[in-house]
Amino acid sequence: MSQSSPIFPTQSLAAGFKTDLDKVVKKFSATDCVRYEVFAEIWREMKLNFLCAGRQTEREARELMEMVFEMTSVLWFPPSPFQTRVCALYMLYGLYCTQPCQPRVKIRLTASQWTQVLNFMKTLEEQHHLDVIFILNKLRAIHAFHFVATKNEHFPQSKEAEPESDRSKDPMKEVEESLIRDIINADLLEQIEALHTQYYNVKCSLAGPGAEQPDRSLNLLNGNIILNIKNILQRFEGRRKARYQNPGHSSSGDSSESDPEFKLVRIFLLSKAHNSMRGNTLVTSCIHLVCERGNSCFTGPYA
Repeated sequence: MSQSSPIFPTQSLAAGFKTDLDKVVKKFSATDCVRYEVFAEIWREMKLNFLCAGRQTEREARELMEMVFEMTSVLWFPPSPFQTRVCALYMLYGLYCTQPCQPRVKIRLTASQWTQVLNFMKTLEEQHHLDVIFILNKLRAIHAFHFVATKNEHFPQSKEAEPESDRSKDPMKEVEESLIRDIINADLLEQIEALHTQYYNVKCSLAGPGAEQPDRSLNLLNGNIILNIKNILQRFEGRRKARYQNPGHSSSGDSSESDPEFKLVRIFLLSKAHNSMRGNTLVTSCIHLVCERGNSCFTGPYA
């Protein structure tokens, strides 16, 4: 009878480092000082130069350094207080210079993070914190920073790069959901209704003094423009949800794809971003949607 091997709970390589990091920040903040010699004393007291001691392989040490750099870098950027950011910078310097890895593991920085570093440098220069400026320039001089596009590493055909639920998402589905939420909101519908009322009054004034209705040749839209917009988008939303929930039934048996109304709204949603770049407002686009809809929105001799 075979005996099953004992199961041990898996822990991160950097388990416990967060506690040590919090202790260092707490002790450094309690001094109400940003001098490097104060931090160096705390570093020696907590024996942080033995961080990689006991690692079996260099690969394990490199993975550990990548984790601790990522955890420490979080404190280096806003909204952390100034003294915490200085402490994080000192920690990055100490960790980088004492790591046993060759070549050394570098500190990953994105373009936006580097902009924050430069702003931090300006603050240091204005307040004349020369030791902090020296540490930062020393890290730059020894090429401790690795400038990257993303915070985390991504590999081609890597299953760990993103969860399964993200890979199965349809980009067009997200775009449609976002745009529909932008369209169906009370503020926008109020703007459209106010614009339509103003347009109706102008047409009435053109029909002559005291006219309560516009001339028949100008009466192209009915008065239920808001209701028409809601009905069109709600019907489209219902069909869109049914199409994504039952992708296998979107063949010839489903007439929603061939419905002119369905196609019209879909084309409108796809072109919204392009129209916004050209300066067209969403109100104008919604009016165009209703005008292009056809018979249900038109009245009068040209309906």
